[in-house]
Formats: sequence, structure tokens, C-alpha cells
Amino acid sequence: FQRSLPQLPLPKLEKTCKNYLKAVQPILNAEQYRSAQGLIWDFCNGDGRRLHQDLSTWYKYHKHTSYITEPWFDMYLKSRVPLPLNFNPFLVWKLDPDSKYNEQACMAANLVISALRFKRSLEFETLAPQVFYLDEKTRNSPYFQNLIRWTPENVACYVAYLFKAYPLDMSQFPFLFSTTRIPALFKDQLVINRSSRHVAVIRNGNFFSVEVLDKDGFLHPPDLIYICFLNIVQQPLQPAAFPLGILTTLDREQWSLARSQLLAIEDNQSILKELDGALFVVNLDSDSSRDATAIGKNFLHGDGCNRWFDKSIQLIVEPNGLSGINFEHSWGDGMAVLRLLEEVSLDCRRKKWAEPQNTALLKKVDVSQCVRKLEFKLSRGLEELIRKSRESFKKLTERLQLKVLSYDGISRRFLQSKGISPDSLVQLAIQIAFYRIHHEPAATYESCSTAAFKHGRTETVRPATMATKRFVHALINDRLSNADLLPLLLDCSKEHSSLVKQAVTGNGFDRHMFALKALAERQGNRIPAVFMDETYSTANHFRVSTSSLSSENLFLGGFGPVVVDGFGIGYNFRDERLGFVVTCYSDKNNAQEFVNTLHTSLDDLNNILNSIKS
Repeated sequence: FQRSLPQLPLPKLEKTCKNYLKAVQPILNAEQYRSAQGLIWDFCNGDGRRLHQDLSTWYKYHKHTSYITEPWFDMYLKSRVPLPLNFNPFLVWKLDPDSKYNEQACMAANLVISALRFKRSLEFETLAPQVFYLDEKTRNSPYFQNLIRWTPENVACYVAYLFKAYPLDMSQFPFLFSTTRIPALFKDQLVINRSSRHVAVIRNGNFFSVEVLDKDGFLHPPDLIYICFLNIVQQPLQPAAFPLGILTTLDREQWSLARSQLLAIEDNQSILKELDGALFVVNLDSDSSRDATAIGKNFLHGDGCNRWFDKSIQLIVEPNGLSGINFEHSWGDGMAVLRLLEEVSLDCRRKKWAEPQNTALLKKVDVSQCVRKLEFKLSRGLEELIRKSRESFKKLTERLQLKVLSYDGISRRFLQSKGISPDSLVQLAIQIAFYRIHHEPAATYESCSTAAFKHGRTETVRPATMATKRFVHALINDRLSNADLLPLLLDCSKEHSSLVKQAVTGNGFDRHMFALKALAERQGNRIPAVFMDETYSTANHFRVSTSSLSSENLFLGGFGPVVVDGFGIGYNFRDERLGFVVTCYSDKNNAQEFVNTLHTSLDDLNNILNSIKS
């Protein structure tokens, strides 16, 4: 399908300006809104028209990609803030119900094998395409599958559309493996090693290289891979005195300078090359998290000593077998990582490649050709930087609060029977909770995939609308009856669904505005006044940032707040449950208070819905 994916639409400038005003109205006062109106229409009739014309010309001659691809990569790679908490999200698998396979080395081996089987299917183009089916019957239809198989690649998407099947962009998938973000001054680099045959393993801050593919690119026998991990797990390793991974928690300028010092020391170049060129990192942690909060904090950031946040994928395995992924975000979005999680889960369930065995096998198998310890040489200056980095990261992560909410009172089926969009209800509950605590609406970000288009990334849905504002005031300030609140609730659902449809079809305004601003900066001209005004900053200071990834194989998923006084909220739907992971900084907000208030808000909405007939 990839060749026939349509280009991400370039919205009309006037429509973008109207949508911008509509989005900012709920969070601005009357004076700010009047200012925003004047600025956006001046922009539309002046600088914006010229920039849009330039962007339209570029768009016309670059049909092979999207207008957002380059500026979006630049946004990530030029950012100088540290990766953990600011960019890297996490996902955690459910534990294997067969506890004998939860032994750490066995779990690591099976996950690595399944991940590399996924990689091979991707390379040999045997991986099923990523398709969104409006009609589930189409997914399993032999007629549809055969028709697509014989359809020319350059029109395959358009044939699929006739069956309400929407192929999604898969250009991010190769970046899942062998990819590292290299720190550099001003702008980082993404480096891919196509010939990689090893994974990097970190245990107690010590680094190892484990060869998992032979010279022809085939997987080593599962027993050998298992024994390699068992060898590392059973080594009497003390925590590294100077764990190098902590340097990947620094801001990118600091880390770039430190890396240059590291490379200047003999032998470190080849070791760093091996680490950067690994297929991915496997983090064998020494402690098992005691509860959901501890799990979330460990997979989001840990203590930084047993991590390498620059790697596209870190596969984290605790001693009890609990496993998950922490991923660097510049190369791609959650959809690709979730597909990896789904396929690995399915493959592990279908067949256990590695079996937990008697450790006497260790004596019979020589792993010296596959397992190699990587030992860096450090200067006094680097040792001191590592020490200080540990202290500062510890202080930062102690400020980061993370709380988990599981709400059992609302199911997807129940909401659909009431004519309510499940996503709109969750977003409305978040708006109610924030207002109850802060007594004002917040600029709110919801990530929406535009993968239906070639090289699509994401678009912003802004769930804080005039409809949600009216509902929140009616519920909290006016205390209207359930019967009076119901039509307002339905309005919220209708408005939210419209915004999601707008975003997913490439007709949102945020990425268009972002691209116009990036173009102005690249041209070196004066930045248009609309982008320099306080109202634009207010509208883009997202005190609530949200993202939804739903999977029956997912236990937890989340990310840090995107602003220091904000909340990061990851949520997922199950048939009979809603799950939330809420993060914030303790000096600005209280995650437990928000979770409690969110629970109350969901109860309120549940009561309204239960008071009416379907």
C-alpha cells in the first residue's frame, strides 16, 4: 500500500485561521480573544498568505512526502532538553500468565527472538500491512485479501477504500531497529546501522554486546540466546561505580560535549560504535517494582543508571519478568511501537522459543563468542559529571509524580449504546477534573495519528472546546439536573468527534501553523506577529497533554508532562474498563488529587448516562 498512500492534505489558510480562533476561544479571556482575532486575520491577509503560497509550491513538487516531515523531525532533533520525562514514553506488557516463563533471562530471550522475527518479516515484506478496518468482516475476507494481492501497488489504497479499509503509513517501522539518536550541538542526528547483528544489554549499569544473528542474518538458536542472557543475569556484577547511561539523561548540549570527551579517549570509539549500532537495548533491571506507580516510574525513567535513552527502543525486563518498552520519540510515533508490542505478544503466546532450563547448561555452552562486556575508559572529569548527573536526575525524578487510575464503571459498549463517543467522554472527564482543581479551562493536547497519509505523523486535537466549557460550568457552577446536562453532554461528544475527524483526515490547523512558522524561521525573515504574541504562547502551553493507545496486551503506558506546570495523561480503553496514567511535578500539581478528582468526574458522567434510556 505504501506507494499509493495519498499525500497529507495542505489545509486552506483561511480555514486554518478560523479553526485556530475556534480552538483558542475557550481558554482566552475576552480581551485576549479580540487580540488573537486581529493578529490571525492580519496574518491571513499578509505574511501568512506569502508563507502559505511558498509552502504550496513546495508541496506541489514533493508528492513523495508530507509537508510536516522535515520540520517535525527538526522540532525533535533541535530540542536541547533531556529525553527522559520530556520526550520518551513507555509501554508495559501484561505479565505472561504462565509464570515459569517470567524468569528474567527466559523472558528477555523470548522477547528478543520475537522482536527480531518481527524485524525479519518487515524486511522480507511478509508483515501484514497496517490497515484500519471500519468493517471487521473485510479484515478476514479472503476475497478482499486476494483482490488486494493482485491489485497494482500504485492504486492499492484506492481499491481498499472501496471496502472501507484504510491502509496506514509504515515508513517509521524500519527505525524501530538499529537506530540511535546521537547528541550534537544545535541539532542531533539519527543514525541507522543496517548491518547490525547484536543487541546491547545493560545490567547494573554494566554494558554487554550479545550477538543474536549469524553472519547471514539468521537468528541464533533460541537456547543459545537464552543461555547468553542467563550468563549475564548470573554474573556477580556490582553496580557500576560510574554508570555511563546516566549521561543520556542530560540536556543535549551537555551530553554532546561529554560524548566528545568520551570519544577522545582511546578505545571508546569502537565501544560507542557498537552501542550505537545495536539492534536495540535490553535493560536487565535488578529490582522488581512493587506496585503500579513504581512500575510506571521505573519504565518511564528509572534511576537512569541502567538505561540508554538515545536508543530507538529500550526493552526493559524486571527480575519478575515484567517487561516493557521505553522509546526515543524523534523517529516515530506510538503506532509503530504498539504494532511491535502487539506482534511480539502474539508471537510469544503462539510459541515459547526459549524454555527455562537447568543452569547446568551454562557449563556446557561456550557463550564467549556471543557475549562481550563493553568497558569504557573514563577521565576524572567524566567521572565527576556522572556523579553530578546521578544527583540531579534523582532530584528531578523525585519531583515527578505518577499515579494510576483504573475505572471499572464505564465500558466502550455502554457508551456507544448511549450515542456517546468513548474518547469524547474521557476528554470531558479530564476537562471537568482540571476545572475543579484550577477553576479554569486548560489548553489541552490530544495526539491524533495522520498515518492514513504518506509520511503522516500526528495532528493535534484540542479537546477544550466551547461545548466542554458550557458543560463544565453547567455541572459545577450551575448544578443543572441530569436531564438538562444530557443535551450539553451530547454536544460535547458531537463537537469532539468532529475535531477528531478533522484531524485524522489531515484537516487540522496545528501542523499547518507549525509548518508556516518553521518556514518563516528557515527563510530568515521576520517572524509573523501572530507567533510572537502572548495569546499564541498561551494557546500552545499545554497544561494537559493526552494520548491514547489501546491494546488488550498493554498493562500501562504513559509519558511525562510537556510543561512544568502541566499533566501528562496516557489512557487506554478496554471493553469493560478505562485506564489512566497521570504524571506531573510535585511543586506545581498533585497527581493523586487529579486522579481522585478524575474518578469523581467519571462518576458524575456515569450518573448522567445511567439516568437516561438508550
